[in-house]
Amino acid sequence: MKKEKIGLLKKWHLLLIAFITVAAFLSGCGDEEEAAEEPDQVETNTNDEEAPEEAKDESDESHEAEEAEEAEEAEEEPAQTEEAEEKEEDFVEVEELDNLEEEPAEAQASEEVEEDLTEAEEFDDLEELDEVEEEPAEEEALDETEELDEAEEDTSEIEEAGETLSQQNAVSAARDYISYSSFSESGLIEQLEFEGFNNEEATYAVNQLDVDWQEQAVFTAEDYLAYSSFSESGLIEQLVFEGFSNEHASNAVSQLNVDWQEQAVLTAEDYLAYSSFSKSGLIEQLVFEGFSNEHATYAAEQAGL
Repeated sequence: MKKEKIGLLKKWHLLLIAFITVAAFLSGCGDEEEAAEEPDQVETNTNDEEAPEEAKDESDESHEAEEAEEAEEAEEEPAQTEEAEEKEEDFVEVEELDNLEEEPAEAQASEEVEEDLTEAEEFDDLEELDEVEEEPAEEEALDETEELDEAEEDTSEIEEAGETLSQQNAVSAARDYISYSSFSESGLIEQLEFEGFNNEEATYAVNQLDVDWQEQAVFTAEDYLAYSSFSESGLIEQLVFEGFSNEHASNAVSQLNVDWQEQAVLTAEDYLAYSSFSKSGLIEQLVFEGFSNEHATYAAEQAGL
């Protein structure tokens, strides 16, 4: 709206100036025509000898009319100039008013821009402050997490390296058992459970021992033969029953230096010591124990049947 008002005022001002210029031009043309006519009239009056007085009167009237017109024009020109000046002053006042109205608006817009910039800077400062505050918090959280992980690792290492009192007692008992007697791996675990340790503690203790279970099978076979008689197959079955694998039992028995025919005779004598048998009955019992028929027959005959 302000720009439209200024445009209209400028157009009005230009039209006014054009009007004044045209009026001045027309006025100048009228003076020249009157000046051009005046010599003709003087010459006519001079040549006219019959009416000199009338020419003088007409010349005086013409001069008076010219002076009156010039006076009117002189009066009109200041009025027109004054009117133009007033319009120019009004136009200047309107422009100044518009400028005054635009200046506060520009100042207000500038202040708003500065406020926005200030708020943006403050926001950036707050973000930087938040980042600065978050960084130590994140570092502290990371440090705490690392400490917890280290603590868990230390606990795991302690648990792996350390033993509970029950585990220590189980290990001690397992070493004692294996130091004066022979056991299979499963047989020693069962013995520790029989002593009151749970399966986890017993298994842990047996796993802590450095034992050759094949050698333990040989020791067990020798122990059995030291106080009782066995056939070859019967001794293997006994070792398997004690918890050794069939492979360990067979290997252990094969490593022994045993006269299995003599073992048949000893077994026959044991049977006859607490029970009575016929020859055929004793032979069948010895075969059932794993001896060969040849070894069983020889044993029955050696026992007096």
